[in-house]
Amino acid sequence: MVLSPRLNMALLLIAFTVLSTIFYIYRSSNDMPHDLSKHPSTLNNIISGQTRTSFVLNPIDAAACDTVDISWLASDRQFWDGWSTKAMFIRQDGNFTTNNILTVEGVSLCVVVLLGPSPASSVTRPENHLGPADSIVIEAIGNTTIIPFELQQHRRYNNAYFASVHFSQADTYHLKGRVEYRSYFWEQPIYHSYRPTTFKSVNMAMVKPLYKLNQPACDARIANHWQGTWMNKTTFQSVYPLDFYGMFGPIQEDHAEFDRLFVPDHCRMEYISYGQATRCLENKVIHAWADGNLRRNFKAFESANRWCNENKTAECVCNDDKEDPKHQLYPWAVNPMTPLMINKTWHGNTEIYFNQVDSIATKDWKKAIKSQTLHMLLLICCIM
Repeated sequence: MVLSPRLNMALLLIAFTVLSTIFYIYRSSNDMPHDLSKHPSTLNNIISGQTRTSFVLNPIDAAACDTVDISWLASDRQFWDGWSTKAMFIRQDGNFTTNNILTVEGVSLCVVVLLGPSPASSVTRPENHLGPADSIVIEAIGNTTIIPFELQQHRRYNNAYFASVHFSQADTYHLKGRVEYRSYFWEQPIYHSYRPTTFKSVNMAMVKPLYKLNQPACDARIANHWQGTWMNKTTFQSVYPLDFYGMFGPIQEDHAEFDRLFVPDHCRMEYISYGQATRCLENKVIHAWADGNLRRNFKAFESANRWCNENKTAECVCNDDKEDPKHQLYPWAVNPMTPLMINKTWHGNTEIYFNQVDSIATKDWKKAIKSQTLHMLLLICCIM
């Protein structure tokens, strides 16, 4: 069969259009929002010109460190040899000391961590980095309280990190942390061995109690309302005997993790039941990209924390992969186009689309998300 030149040209144009569309979707998959399977029309509402390289990491507010000469600390060799990791509390006036620091509740102190030389350079292009060069986990640990906080990297001295830590509870604190990865290796842990090194502070912060003032109710839209302390449950009942959780001890079990309660620094956390939590998500469509940890959380949330609580086993706590081999109970866990419906309430109609991403320690999660996004977009285009 011989085709006419005009028909040949038409077929070539159609083929070129299809290939161009697939190529455009592939190139755009990194930058497109993931809330598309519910409303395909949102494909037309993409923000133009937004790429991964255009995001700017905003520095964390560290007011307590404004008067600290971190450049001097990083270059001085009398107290730091430049090779080992050193962590310290800085005095309120910004001066360095090896002595313990005495202060009261409600005060913020600057914390400085100095790392040794970077062992190697990252092969990742600098414009694609998602955070600081080094992965550091650090906490201020007291006898009954723990304060987790985030360090930020000094702009000039890359081995120097600092943070402003607020102390809302009386205790004697020391710093304890671990360096998990250096030189952006945390972005690709599949290619690098996990060999963390631990460190402690050279001094302590001794925080004395102070009269506690009335605080507003917590508002998740206010950044510092997320800051707080993990407090021992028994100590919490002693310090706050008239608090709701202190008055009704057993109800704490719903909120205690390893016998600790989260106590915000700048607000008052109110008790919220699972039913009230679902009202916050009423008529919402949520797309999540995560591993098995969030999948198990969704199972617990959907069952009002009954899943893996009434019959707790090691399998459901850490590995529920074989719980539903035929995918009849939780089809949403394996099919990103099938939503988890939250409708066991008067205020539901919530849809959660779960996209499985395997452990970042065994697979390249960037490639996995890119591949899944491309597959989803192709399915949506076929539906359209």
